[in-house]
Amino acid sequence: MAASMASQAVARGLHGASAKYLFLHKFKCARVSSRRWLNLQEYQSKKLMQESGVTVQRFYVADNSPDALQAAKRLMVCFDAKINFDDNAEFRQKAVFAMDDMSESDPTETEAAKWDLKYIGLDGNIACFVNGAGLAMATCDIIDLHGGKPANFLDLGGGVKEKQVYEAFKLLTADPKVEAILVNIFGGIVNCAIIANGITKACRELELKVPLVVRLEGTNVQEAKRILSESGLPIVAANDLDDAAKKAVAAITRK
Repeated sequence: MAASMASQAVARGLHGASAKYLFLHKFKCARVSSRRWLNLQEYQSKKLMQESGVTVQRFYVADNSPDALQAAKRLMVCFDAKINFDDNAEFRQKAVFAMDDMSESDPTETEAAKWDLKYIGLDGNIACFVNGAGLAMATCDIIDLHGGKPANFLDLGGGVKEKQVYEAFKLLTADPKVEAILVNIFGGIVNCAIIANGITKACRELELKVPLVVRLEGTNVQEAKRILSESGLPIVAANDLDDAAKKAVAAITRK
């Protein structure tokens, strides 16, 4: 911003302590770095402040951190506020959460939340079924690395039940963009056998029509692999995430 640039130019010209104190005495100011919290151009910010009758001192020069903090407090202008509420507090903050306007939310995300699932829609054609947001992002990145495009990611979270797995598959298969599903589960507190049972049930009852690639690792993984291999379903097993992503992309390419 112009004022910030001017303040920096003036500050660079103050070589000696006497010059700095003379400047302070004359202008009574301190320099702080400006921050934009709204996506406004400089002229829009100025116009808004003028129309609102907001007066702000041009700049300050601070000798130490306490002075800088006090200067920042005097410069602060609040134009907007955002408040986040912890979802774990919903059981005791009923009145607060009742104010949530669900009509503004994506219907699929809303439906997923009913089953304690987190769903994020994307633009590709490979659905990602994972546990944990970090693993979800890594899965999306590996798919992209091998030439595919993730259609979404659906995060199971921790304490998973077979019903959640089934409902997750319903959400994924309802998306017409989805041409393949990649399941990537790293089971710590998640029991891989529960995931496997949920997958086989969903495949049979939903009559899955798209290729399904499954990579499981962790708790009860050997039992999970046995369940999948003995299911008689056309499930493609993968050894690791890289292998799973390659197979998911290849499954679409062959179609």
